[in-house]
Amino acid sequence: MTPEELVAHLQEVDASFVERSDIQFGQASVWIPRDKWVAAGTHLKECGRCKFDMFNFMAGVDWPDDNQIEVVAHLYSVRRQHHLNMKIRVARDDGSVPTLSSVWRGANWHERETWELYGVVFEGHPHLVKLLLPEAFEGFPLRKDFLLMTREAKEWEGREEPGPPDSSPRPGRVPQSSGVSHAGGSGGSSAEAVAPRENEGAP
Repeated sequence: MTPEELVAHLQEVDASFVERSDIQFGQASVWIPRDKWVAAGTHLKECGRCKFDMFNFMAGVDWPDDNQIEVVAHLYSVRRQHHLNMKIRVARDDGSVPTLSSVWRGANWHERETWELYGVVFEGHPHLVKLLLPEAFEGFPLRKDFLLMTREAKEWEGREEPGPPDSSPRPGRVPQSSGVSHAGGSGGSSAEAVAPRENEGAP
């Protein structure tokens, strides 16, 4: 189906599926109400005309001025070869969306990533734990108000202090006991290693 036909089809099936729609770059985007999120996704996958059998990816868009985060689920039909973007906006603070992992198993990891990077909770997710970041990490890195180099430096619990300088050879460091001087010679003093030849530089 064409993007226009996909939007019209969803509206025919259930007018409440589509809050608004848009078509850009040859793809249809539909904003779906929260209480219809799973039902619309289920129809898009199981309907013979739609047949969206591939959950391609999920992304987030931070709208701090509106105090909202937009969740975008990009769907693709291998059989029908058409695309659709399911979209929904939630509050930045404690915003949540029902999980689509029961409809597409591939949504599982994408929702975990969106949760840890944007802070959107996916209700009913079977294993909503961090996928990319350490458990001790604080904040949501893909929000526009997340401070990078200017954020407060904190002690890292996994940090290990180095031992004394002579405790073990480090990459690129020559142990003193090896008999190799730092000037590149072997055995002799550094002065001998770098001393110029007697007639070097003479005209």
